[in-house]
Amino acid sequence: DIVLEVTWTVNKVGLKNSVTFALKGLDAGTSKQVAAATGTGSEMPTDVIAKLLNEAVLSHVDNFSSQLLKHFDDIQKNGREISLDVKTFDGFKLNEEIGDDEITDLIKTWVSKNTVNGKFNLKNSSPTFMIFEQVRIPLKDKDGGNYDADAFAKDLKNYVKKLKPERIPCASEGRGLGKAQVNIGGKR
Repeated sequence: DIVLEVTWTVNKVGLKNSVTFALKGLDAGTSKQVAAATGTGSEMPTDVIAKLLNEAVLSHVDNFSSQLLKHFDDIQKNGREISLDVKTFDGFKLNEEIGDDEITDLIKTWVSKNTVNGKFNLKNSSPTFMIFEQVRIPLKDKDGGNYDADAFAKDLKNYVKKLKPERIPCASEGRGLGKAQVNIGGKR
């Protein structure tokens, strides 16, 4: 999903007008800019802003469209980008060991195995939280349905719950198109 933002100013030159515009395409999940175009349209003897804006944007739309297509190709190849937070409650610690590994390491391994080409960035972590950015998830789940940040978090939640025989209390929640959170050790 792409959010389009356009801003413009009207330029008056005698009896003719033109429009200078800025067009941005923002990924709705990450708010990152994926395409942009700026320019000034031809001078025309009209003050109808819609007509001036249409002329200005149409003269730059091919470059903007090719940037969008490049972004879509990247998503197809590398997966959709999301961010994921893991937080603990009720005194639970991510540095607790299960077998030979800390839960932090088990979560990182799971994220690596369940992302496209193992692409993610662990921005920050402590015994009570992990913040993942640039997590590239598949577009489709195993059944061919759409896969999003919320579904990814639910899959991680289900994995974490099963790490110990007594099942770790765990919950997940989506936070928009491109962000999700897993709560471990209690439900918020």
